[in-house]
Amino acid sequence: MKTQILKFPILLRFLSIVQFIVVLTICLKGDESRNTIYFISILSLIVILILLFSKLKIIVDMNNIKYSFFPFIPFYKILNKKDIKKAYIGNLIDFYSTIGWGIRYSRKYGWGYILDSEKVIYIELYSGKKVLLSIKNEDDFLLYLNV
Repeated sequence: MKTQILKFPILLRFLSIVQFIVVLTICLKGDESRNTIYFISILSLIVILILLFSKLKIIVDMNNIKYSFFPFIPFYKILNKKDIKKAYIGNLIDFYSTIGWGIRYSRKYGWGYILDSEKVIYIELYSGKKVLLSIKNEDDFLLYLNV
């Protein structure tokens, strides 16, 4: 059993904190009401917390792939090997309609969970469901796909 954990890039997390400080400073120096400042502060803190604590966790064993994307998908979704119609590993740039970080949807590739990695695994099930997951080490998945 292999486990991979991916998070948002450090630069993105750092920039969100800097943006919060800059926006808060502008609001405090301006003529904004206290309610507006509270609203902007709370909204910014929620975004920062999501960026800091979001993680894609993938567990690969011989029979299935389990993945969760905390906090949006707190429980594992399971992809059984027998249900997979096709699967392959590629570079993120090959899946042009899912470029960007976070949760993405494409009619062609289904739901994509894209974080700090250039490698992805595309999985299509017999049911028609499609999933695109960022991965760190493709060797874990090559072993799964070849067995």
